[in-house]
Amino acid sequence: MRVCLKIDAPFESMITVSASEPLLPEAAYSIMAQALFNVLKAMKSVLEGFSINKGDRGEFLAMLFLIIARDKVVGPPAEHGLLPAGPRIIDVVSFLSGSLFQPVPSLQALYQDFPNSKMHFNHYVKVHEYAAIDAESLLLLSSRGEGILCANGQYAIDGINPFLSCGTTLGFGGCCFGKAKTIPLSRRHLNNRSSR
Repeated sequence: MRVCLKIDAPFESMITVSASEPLLPEAAYSIMAQALFNVLKAMKSVLEGFSINKGDRGEFLAMLFLIIARDKVVGPPAEHGLLPAGPRIIDVVSFLSGSLFQPVPSLQALYQDFPNSKMHFNHYVKVHEYAAIDAESLLLLSSRGEGILCANGQYAIDGINPFLSCGTTLGFGGCCFGKAKTIPLSRRHLNNRSSR
């Protein structure tokens, strides 16, 4: 689903953005959990069959892997796509050390630094303005289940998944939101070894 922002005068091109609609990713989560669904084959088909910018840095593949890892932590949906037994809010350390990467002792040490850190995301939106990346915006975006794909040219950061450092209490006030601080888990996408 896309929202049209601008169409040029001769109607030859348009600028669109992805709307943040958390219900659509939940439907995708139910479909992707089906045994016969091959998510990588479906992604390849979409990127080959439509006029879609595939990204310069492999960002779509990186976001897909993060969503697959998130779905693994959440677990499969219950019958008829209903909510699973577990919550949609996931433990950050379990996400990093159990589903995103192979479990290694150094990642397990994160439990000491972030014992009750929580994260929620089920889709990504692209932020086109550098100024949109601040503590309040990150909190608001993550409360809708959004991960962030940064604007092109953002220095050293291509994407962010905000998480709360201590539980799930939300509120406003500087950097701290209730009991929890919003912390950006940032990442960089690189397509080739020479970019490192």
